[in-house]
Amino acid sequence: MMMKSGIYLLLLMVVLLITGLSIEAAKRVPPSIAQDSNPDNHVNFAGTWKNQRGSLLTLQNAGSDILKGHFTTAVANTQACIGKEVPVQAVHNSNSFALSLSMKSCGSPVTIAISGLLRKPETAGEPDKIDTMALIQWHGQETWKSRVITNDTFMRVN
Repeated sequence: MMMKSGIYLLLLMVVLLITGLSIEAAKRVPPSIAQDSNPDNHVNFAGTWKNQRGSLLTLQNAGSDILKGHFTTAVANTQACIGKEVPVQAVHNSNSFALSLSMKSCGSPVTIAISGLLRKPETAGEPDKIDTMALIQWHGQETWKSRVITNDTFMRVN
């Protein structure tokens, strides 16, 4: 019985340690706009955004929760797609959004789904940021290299 109590105590200590570390890590995460008392008062996706690779995302409001615009990639396997504007459609729920696009118009077999979160600047004078996760699908194939998951940070440029 003493052995079981020791194991339970050890497990409890591990859980408390992990939980404590998680709480400390959460305190260091930059605040999202949704943490304000009324996030919808502060949400503005309209404008042009640039990621660390140089790709541009331009969005405009097209309804209460609808965004439209275009994506211009700076990197692509299909060279004809670099620098070409591709239309995007998006929906947003407060400071989060989801958009989709197809690169078919420039000859690429790629479709992309992006989910993003608008964040406040951490320091005064910094631009707004959108942290994104993207699923890139090639040809609709089921091979090891047909799906790529990536993350980017877009900074507002205007």
